[in-house]
Amino acid sequence: MRMMMALTLAGLVCACEPSGTNSRSAEPAAEAPDPEQVAAEKRFPRAPGQSDAYYAAKIVSALQFKSEPDGHFANPDLEDRFQTFSDGHQIWGCGQEFGAVWDSEVSLEDDSGPPIDPARERELALQDIAYRAVALQLMLVREGKNEALTASAIAEWEAVELANFAASRESPPQTYRGVFFGNGIVGDVEMVPEDYALMVRLNRTTQAGLEATDGCGAGEFVYVIKTQPPGASASVIRQFDFDLCQVRGIKPFDRIRCRGWRDVADGRAYLMSGNYRYVIENAGNRDSGTFTAQRTNKAMSEGETIVIGKGGPR
Repeated sequence: MRMMMALTLAGLVCACEPSGTNSRSAEPAAEAPDPEQVAAEKRFPRAPGQSDAYYAAKIVSALQFKSEPDGHFANPDLEDRFQTFSDGHQIWGCGQEFGAVWDSEVSLEDDSGPPIDPARERELALQDIAYRAVALQLMLVREGKNEALTASAIAEWEAVELANFAASRESPPQTYRGVFFGNGIVGDVEMVPEDYALMVRLNRTTQAGLEATDGCGAGEFVYVIKTQPPGASASVIRQFDFDLCQVRGIKPFDRIRCRGWRDVADGRAYLMSGNYRYVIENAGNRDSGTFTAQRTNKAMSEGETIVIGKGGPR
């Protein structure tokens, strides 16, 4: 598995008036702030030194965990992920329940595409730090843990992770063994020291019951994309990237300024996992929509064909 304030550009609009009158320019009325985004920014205030890109990723992460009136997460995949986390409380291995941004990059199954740009690689790594910080806090709060205590512990971990990221440092994993504060057994499990320290503190302060684990969980799976009409030009973007552009005041369907869009070919196999947006251009017409590529969805299996375009995905 590879799971901010909105900035808007207001141009001056020419108010054309009949000859002989004074013309004046006016700015379009500012859009009302999204109440859910305002609430997310209040719950996750920006820490000193956090970049615009990082803070935007943190707010998008929080928005993805929108709750229904009954307290369940609105996204059924995230709700399923929470139930898995609640059963095992495992931390941090790659692809674990809350270990990375849920929506993965789209890549060709045969690995024949161009290598990922190093700048994009760093961007994705930064998003994962933001997502892990938010997801863990919200999942523990959902279980009734003291948010003030979880937020404090996670903020310390987050600061170390961001410092390591800025300095291009990676902490070598260490192996931990033995009984762990009565909250389970840490066997021959490798964790980086920052993750281990966070797990220890959360177990001490909130009885979180987190347990170390090795190995990987869910990852990308192979799906074939078919377009309607066949052969139409199509582009796909992760839902996370789409939301990120909205939060940063960039029009998400602007495939030049909004990072993350990539062209896909009708009939080709791709590695995907998560939620996506698509745009299809055909004979001057544009069609857009959403689809989910997720093997945990009981109705889907690896290798399945996902049809996008007129008539919607199916």
